[in-house]
Amino acid sequence: VTFLKRWLLEDEKITVLLDKVAEDMGTLEITRGRQALELRSNLSERRALTDPICPPVRDESSARNLQWAKAHVLPESRHLCFDCGVTVQLGFAAEFSNIMIIYTRVVAVPNDIATCEAKLTDIPEELDVDLKCTNKESPEEVGSPLAWSLNCPSCCLYSRLCGLQKLRQELAFTICLQYRYRGMDDFVEERQTVSVGKPLIAKLNL
Repeated sequence: VTFLKRWLLEDEKITVLLDKVAEDMGTLEITRGRQALELRSNLSERRALTDPICPPVRDESSARNLQWAKAHVLPESRHLCFDCGVTVQLGFAAEFSNIMIIYTRVVAVPNDIATCEAKLTDIPEELDVDLKCTNKESPEEVGSPLAWSLNCPSCCLYSRLCGLQKLRQELAFTICLQYRYRGMDDFVEERQTVSVGKPLIAKLNL
């Protein structure tokens, strides 16, 4: 180590540097006349101890996996409370990374309300949404294979949003609650605007 320190910062090929260390060691009385140190190298490129340390290259596979994971993150389910006392659950399911099912379910209704339903409206025009595939009573009616999924609850209204990769802004829409009080014929309407960020593949900003 003592002899190595002398040459440690020299910009020399490693094998050349170690040869110099061996020569210095040969000057010691204790090593004189003994077999000399023999060095061999199979390095294809010149290497020195002064070479800069390169940061580890990010594993491409890990990067792809991270991107893939981002493209499958759904918005969290939430509950919307309306002034009339009705509570609506808003849920999400992924058909593909660029196709999402949004469903609404009424979970709490005051006694003085006879009937109500919560519909999805004001969907961004940049998405591929067929209005005939919105606010239906089953995933099958909106043309989704999620009709066979156990994750989709019953008593909901389903809407199918396609082309999420086209989103440039956060996904925002309106939940329109239509309800009728007991003893009345006319419906009343309340609206809430909801923003769920960039869901699924929209997160990648393709």
